Amino acid sequence: MIVFDLETTGLDVKKDRIVQYCFMNEKKSISSLIYPEMKIPKSATDVHKISDKDVELCQPFKDHAESIVDFIMSEKVIAGFNIINFDLPLLANEMMRCGFKDFAMMIFVALTEPEKSELIIIDGSSIFRNFFKRTLTGAAEYYLDVDFTDSAHDAVRDGEITMQVIQAQMEKYNIDTNKAFEISLMPPEGFLDRACKIKSDGKFTFGKYAGKHVSEADIGYLQWIVNGDFDFQTKHVIKKLGNLK
Repeated sequence: MIVFDLETTGLDVKKDRIVQYCFMNEKKSISSLIYPEMKIPKSATDVHKISDKDVELCQPFKDHAESIVDFIMSEKVIAGFNIINFDLPLLANEMMRCGFKDFAMMIFVALTEPEKSELIIIDGSSIFRNFFKRTLTGAAEYYLDVDFTDSAHDAVRDGEITMQVIQAQMEKYNIDTNKAFEISLMPPEGFLDRACKIKSDGKFTFGKYAGKHVSEADIGYLQWIVNGDFDFQTKHVIKKLGNLK
């Protein structure tokens, strides 16, 4: 199994570039900083601490691509955390740019038609979400070590368990009510809204303006969202970025 992780110039899997990689198995690892052939935004440097100066004398990804492909193909089992949604698509696009189209297509086939795939992909994030039930029953099992299945969906019992779960969470993570409030309304990482309609760079994830900044959309489209059946936080972000009243 080859486990890997990437640091990049941003969150756009089509346009952003790799600035650091690491691929490893139990016997060997290969890693390097990469010259991304573009400026590294401050927002990215703030996350991974890699600046333009750090990579200005490094080789571009095309000089590393062949050794990475050879390493992956030596086992044909590639693993990581949240790689299906981010690292693998971005890696495939980097491979396409430097001429490794067959390998890039192998990744895309694995992601879209796994029954035809030559690669085995293991995503620890997906496994975690599969086994960690995001329900009150699952939270009771994790935080309280209580099997709550038989008594779930009774308002009184649900309330009692919920109180215990939240108290356990606040104690475990050493947070007060204000911090708990902040976390409760916090959108998923990489997004400005809980519904994941707007990425952290202000670009749409859906519709005819997918991949474009909210400010690029016409006013009628923005008003359709604001007046439509969308999450109130999504509407708030649209109003703010679109300068709507």
